[in-house]
Amino acid sequence: MLAKVAVLLISSTIAAQSVLAMEIPKEVTPDIRRACEKDVRRLCVRKTSTVSSVKSCVIKNFTKLNMRCRIKLARFGL
Repeated sequence: MLAKVAVLLISSTIAAQSVLAMEIPKEVTPDIRRACEKDVRRLCVRKTSTVSSVKSCVIKNFTKLNMRCRIKLARFGL
């Protein structure tokens, strides 16, 4: 389940040029995006980021996400 959530976060927050064209899945609510975007960018997005690398990073750093983000993800079904 964490991997599913990571994919959703990645899709909603990646700023790296290689994945800018990716569309935000409809499952990522504006509320989840607001809660998680800053942390995912801070922790996981780099100039050379790929979808795979950000996904791995989000999973690895899940406990470093802010409490509001973790709560939103838990409500989503994590």
